[in-house]
Amino acid sequence: MRAYEVLVEDPQISAFFSDMGYRLVAYSDRPDKAFTFVVLNEDTVNAFAAPGGVIALFSGMILTAEDESEIAGVLAHEIAHITQLHLYRTLEKTKAMTIPIALAMLGLVLAGGGSGEAIQSAVIGGSAAIQQAQINFTRQHEAEADRIGIKSLSQAGYDP
Repeated sequence: MRAYEVLVEDPQISAFFSDMGYRLVAYSDRPDKAFTFVVLNEDTVNAFAAPGGVIALFSGMILTAEDESEIAGVLAHEIAHITQLHLYRTLEKTKAMTIPIALAMLGLVLAGGGSGEAIQSAVIGGSAAIQQAQINFTRQHEAEADRIGIKSLSQAGYDP
């Protein structure tokens, strides 16, 4: 991130969001987990959780927020993604689906006599199954992050 000069390195801004983040972490399922809170200098209204406990908040989110609780709500949501191991769980579920879907694709190809249409249908069907499963995982994880984030937000004294 530093290589692209998008990281906001103002010590006061960094301390403010780190303090806010750790105030929320204290009420999470993993209060002793180490986190790194960074602000990215982008007009985008967004935030994300990354492996290793990194939470990135875009400056556009900060500039459009009406109050501190709105930003805290976003941070609480992203913290929940990490404490609930959403990335890991998605990777594990995707990995677990790979063999059954590959076998189903092989079955379709064999049933179709190995024709080009059978192969194309198998690839499209397998890809669609994986994408649908990932959409379902994402929806479940977003709802879980909302629910857990709101709980942490409230317990930390912010207005949910």
